[in-house]
Amino acid sequence: MLAVGAACSYALALALRVFRDSLGLGGGPKALWTVALGIAGLAGLFPAAAGVMAVRRSVNAGVALRRQDRRGARVLAAQAKDWQLYVAGTGASALVLAGFAWFLQADDNTIRLTFLRGDIIRSEGATIAKHFWRNIEIAMAAEVIVLVWGLLVALGRMFRGRPGAPVRFLATGYTDVLRGLPGIVTIYLVIFGLQLADPPWIASWSRDTKAFWLPVMALVLVYGAYVAEVYRAGLESIHWSQTAAARSLGLSQPQTLTHVIVPQAVRRIIPPLLNDFLGLQKVTDEKRRQEIMAKMDVVAMIQGKIRVEPVKESRVSLIKIEDSDPTRAALLANEVAQAYIDEVLAQKLKLTENASKWLDERRD
Repeated sequence: MLAVGAACSYALALALRVFRDSLGLGGGPKALWTVALGIAGLAGLFPAAAGVMAVRRSVNAGVALRRQDRRGARVLAAQAKDWQLYVAGTGASALVLAGFAWFLQADDNTIRLTFLRGDIIRSEGATIAKHFWRNIEIAMAAEVIVLVWGLLVALGRMFRGRPGAPVRFLATGYTDVLRGLPGIVTIYLVIFGLQLADPPWIASWSRDTKAFWLPVMALVLVYGAYVAEVYRAGLESIHWSQTAAARSLGLSQPQTLTHVIVPQAVRRIIPPLLNDFLGLQKVTDEKRRQEIMAKMDVVAMIQGKIRVEPVKESRVSLIKIEDSDPTRAALLANEVAQAYIDEVLAQKLKLTENASKWLDERRD
């Protein structure tokens, strides 16, 4: 084990040194990288140190056994096995880090220069942090509402008796339909459908408010169905004797759920809830949000905020944008101009392709 730990530590130290040299830095940056990688190298010495401790405990266990100290020998042998496990775990981690360092600087640093450009990270770091924080805001708002909404749907699906049949039917239909419908379809229906319907409580919102709360509403509808089933599984996993004992003590059905059943169920469903919330956070990426905002502007066009009027005795058409928000009006104008440019370029490209085909046919 000592040889294994030493070999892992040496491989990590060598890989870090080669990686530092591949950076091609000088002066202060090189010194900083040297210190940082030196600290990582010192941590990489732990496998070798653990190997020394494992050998030492094994030797001491043999000495204790020769002295007929069986109890002490067992304790030392158990400690030696623990240190051997430390060597295996830390050695594997050191080899993974060494392999990653070699991988980054392989092929003349092409991989590092492609995926880990320091200048790009420094220039775009603030923008990335801003958009990431926006994602966290949307995800946290949706998760808080989903926790309450999913519990209500799960309790509705567990209503007992004939009086609870309508509630069970609605809750079952909601969970089955929303889980079976693709999430992107639901998101588009909520965001663009409400935009086209334009109810008064939506029309009064600003563009940024719509871009925040409409995606939150769509995410709540989609993930509320999944979380409701997770809640239901946790609630039904509690043994019926818990309910019977609570009711025998005089607790009502709501009190039994609040003080006995739900607390136990929540503890059991934390792992699957985390899986659902991780999936929810991933669909709140800023790029998709910006695409949704752009499509919301297109919806505004459909609603008649852009009018095209032909000029008399001319082949020119006048495009009028009617919007009280100057920022949105400018965005709509940019969309129209971009669409026109794309159409002209597409026509030019088609003419060029036709001309190339004609020349090829003439040469043949």
